[in-house]
Amino acid sequence: MLIEEFPWLKKLPPESRPEFEQDYVRASSLAAELGTRAPLDQTIREWKATADIYDDPVLVEALTGPIGGDFGPVPPPDGFGV
Repeated sequence: MLIEEFPWLKKLPPESRPEFEQDYVRASSLAAELGTRAPLDQTIREWKATADIYDDPVLVEALTGPIGGDFGPVPPPDGFGV
């Protein structure tokens, strides 16, 4: 039923769809409790972005592949000078 409303769900791996459904239900409940669509809109926006990534094999490889190499020292956070 949700695929009819959100056709981009087809881009997600099948094993990810139940997670979307759970998030959708939780966000819907929260939106109703708060009286605003903001939590639901954010959930839909984030999952659509995830689906768009899965639709691009280059992005999938870049984001799920191993990270190699040394990227150098990590500077201390601001306010924690050495």
